[in-house]
Amino acid sequence: MEATKCLNQHIDDYKVSMKSKGDTALHIKREVAKITKVFDYCNFCKLSDITLDRVQRYLNSRIEEGRRARTVNSDLVAMKTFCNWAVYVERMAENPLVRLRKLKISGECRRALTHDEYMTFLAATETGGDFRCMSGKDWALLFRLAAETGYRWNELRSLVRAQFHDLESETPSVSIKGEDTKNDRDHIQPLTRDTALLLRDHLALKLPAAKAFDMPASDCGAKVVRHYLRLAGIEYVDSRGLKFDFHALRGQLASTLARSGVSPTIAHKVMRHSDINMTLKYYTHLSLEDSREAINKLPEVNIAADSQLKTGTCDAADPSLESHENFCRISAKSLPNCADSEHMLVDKTGLSEGENAAPENSQDLTEKAFTPKNKGFDSLVAPQGFEPRLNEPESSVLPLD
Repeated sequence: MEATKCLNQHIDDYKVSMKSKGDTALHIKREVAKITKVFDYCNFCKLSDITLDRVQRYLNSRIEEGRRARTVNSDLVAMKTFCNWAVYVERMAENPLVRLRKLKISGECRRALTHDEYMTFLAATETGGDFRCMSGKDWALLFRLAAETGYRWNELRSLVRAQFHDLESETPSVSIKGEDTKNDRDHIQPLTRDTALLLRDHLALKLPAAKAFDMPASDCGAKVVRHYLRLAGIEYVDSRGLKFDFHALRGQLASTLARSGVSPTIAHKVMRHSDINMTLKYYTHLSLEDSREAINKLPEVNIAADSQLKTGTCDAADPSLESHENFCRISAKSLPNCADSEHMLVDKTGLSEGENAAPENSQDLTEKAFTPKNKGFDSLVAPQGFEPRLNEPESSVLPLD
């Protein structure tokens, strides 16, 4: 009897099964829409009609339409999950799609705008006129909200006036219900003060249950962004093959947080990803200019100056040599204690302090300099055995000028 049921009846039973597992209404709606689209394209009427080659043909058509590998894989997973359910409840003997493999997801396909490009984009949007039943000013505010909250197209479309809080305070925020989010969780996102004031003016005349933005029913985000990028003179796809569409506004948020020095843990929380690697690998887009700014923040390394400091050849003065008085003090402390020596080294001029008489000739001065003296310590003392040899002129003590 199950084999004679039409696919719509199986789909209804599948919806009941998903609901009993706790899946949200939004998730059920999305999954059923994917399955129904495959059935319609392949002209499936019964479970026995589902074959691998016909589903493969559908997936190839999606690729030819320009759909991303992640989107095509999502359709495949929805179909395989439905068939697994049919096998589990014994409505199919086996899953005919079990050998189909997901497409390999290549590197990043989106990019983030630089700050200057982003400001140019918003300015061009605000003055760019209407597009799809919304004014350029409203589109600019929506783009700004998307780039500061990371909310997706359908999440933004679900917002009503009552979900914006304290727009005139220092802590404005916006909340979103779990039934409207991808991860099925309620969420509150802080807003910047400038954006909150713009939203206050935009929502001033709306009732609490009114939609915040009159967004089109269909997902035309890529077309809207492409239109206003053209007005701003910014390429939709750059020379690297990376595009900037509506979903790239989520990446704009992650990239801006990274440029601002926000820790990856906080960025991960703001982006609401289940895995931090998703935030860092697929949504944080940094350019060569960002790398250059980071390198310029490194401390300066001056090898020549560092070498001078280590070898003592730099111009900086040694604090212990700031004056001749300090130098003499250090030299005196390094001499041996000669208080008991019989040989006293008298003043080189042979004069007491303050006398200005001319010195005697060098021979007299030399003889006078090394006469025994035990009357005091008005002169420095030379230790025994260190006397200069008088027959060697270069070792003689000469008078000071």
